[in-house]
Amino acid sequence: MRTIFKLYIIFISMHIYSQNNNDFFVKDDFLFQKLRTSDELYIYDDCHKYLMNKSPLSYFDGYKEMYKGHHFPEEPPLITAELGTIGFIDKPFRCIWLIKNKQLYLANIDFYYNDCKKKDMNDKYSFMEQATGEKFDTRYRNISIGSKKIHGLMPATWFSDTLFVKRSRSSENLETWKKKAYLQMVFEDGKLIDMKGIENKTELIKTIDKEDISRKITQRKTKIISKSIK
Repeated sequence: MRTIFKLYIIFISMHIYSQNNNDFFVKDDFLFQKLRTSDELYIYDDCHKYLMNKSPLSYFDGYKEMYKGHHFPEEPPLITAELGTIGFIDKPFRCIWLIKNKQLYLANIDFYYNDCKKKDMNDKYSFMEQATGEKFDTRYRNISIGSKKIHGLMPATWFSDTLFVKRSRSSENLETWKKKAYLQMVFEDGKLIDMKGIENKTELIKTIDKEDISRKITQRKTKIISKSIK
């Protein structure tokens, strides 16, 4: 599934850019090299959604399958969306994260399919608490981030690592968005201790010339046949 989605992203990018730029498309560092999760990040008092290079749950082995065998969807969906508006679909569920007062919190868990029983969907929070060893503080249920309501706030105390995040694309042109910088965030025990902007390096890549490839394959076959005859 990862391979399919990655190829889909590459194909769409090539198609969009090559329409106006003949045989080239823009490859950028964040979208093509770093973005590897569908999890979303929000910053308190900032309504914008941020895409993340990886899930803070990656600290836990087998986190992508933590709901397997518990009546939850087990396969990630194939979703088509405009590039830069969503992340890389890496698991059947998506986690919503929030930074408030420099603390990283898990705020909600979304499954892409709605065919689960209500009890099972409520159990997703208790399963997460068992996996992380932390609890959701549900006194914060009334907090809204973006257009989403949260379940509560679970401090990500296990996370001491670096995240690369970028504000998701809204109305701007894809190539304009690609050239915008992203953020490097350093966490220690779930606390944001350092942050800086990183230039999003871009590169013009020549698209695949199908006719040229076919021609080279034919030439190669001809050489092999000629050698075999001799």
